Amino acid sequence: MDKTIWTQIPYPGDLAKAVQGADGFKTRFGRLATHPYNEENPDNSFWWLFPTGKGFQNWPAYRCGKFVFYRPRGSNAIRAGLHIEKGVCKELAEAFGSTRGRHFEMTKAWIWHLLLQDLKNGAMATALGDIQTRSGMAPEFTISVCAPLDEHTLTEKATEYRFRTVANEGLFHFCTKPGEREITGIEQVTSLSTLACTLEAMGKGPGTMLWVDLIIGLDIPISADGPGPNWSGTEVWEGVLEPFSPWIRTEC
Repeated sequence: MDKTIWTQIPYPGDLAKAVQGADGFKTRFGRLATHPYNEENPDNSFWWLFPTGKGFQNWPAYRCGKFVFYRPRGSNAIRAGLHIEKGVCKELAEAFGSTRGRHFEMTKAWIWHLLLQDLKNGAMATALGDIQTRSGMAPEFTISVCAPLDEHTLTEKATEYRFRTVANEGLFHFCTKPGEREITGIEQVTSLSTLACTLEAMGKGPGTMLWVDLIIGLDIPISADGPGPNWSGTEVWEGVLEPFSPWIRTEC
């Protein structure tokens, strides 16, 4: 019997809302804020679920881990997973000269730092293993080097690196879409720990000027019918997102 997963839910926002309705999600988080990036075209927008802790400005949520949902360009699937961002140094954040720009500065409060630790200590490997066991699919990493998503004064083309997870904390680089910036040595990465070391090196020198969007998750095909199980919000929560819960922190 084919166990390939699929979903009848056609839009990222609908899937985000369906996940919010899952009993396990409500037990773990109660309710997270929901927001599309493109409010004028929500059906084709990125959607996030993100925390609203005490004293935390709901949006933008750059420093926090977020659940993300979107349709990759040219794909009839919804990617669901974890989104974590690396901000830029204070000098560059101030140079943007906008109210929003001051939120681009990466401080010690950013979840990025925890991600790097957990890529090395096995915590992320455990989460990825759980996802593969529950879904039957190998999670993928998409790492984009770009201008901050909301900084419209810059029109740089992003560089995108894609990796597929393999056994024993391994990574397989299978695609690079070149842009205007790059991460030195990243195409030679073959494990979670070496990825952490490569990204950690961006904390000094020219790397402090680079913004990174890192998304880990699965592409769930959209179909009216399929050979395997039809995943609703509950299955997406249990099979993909629940293992990423440690990186969604309401005190962020």
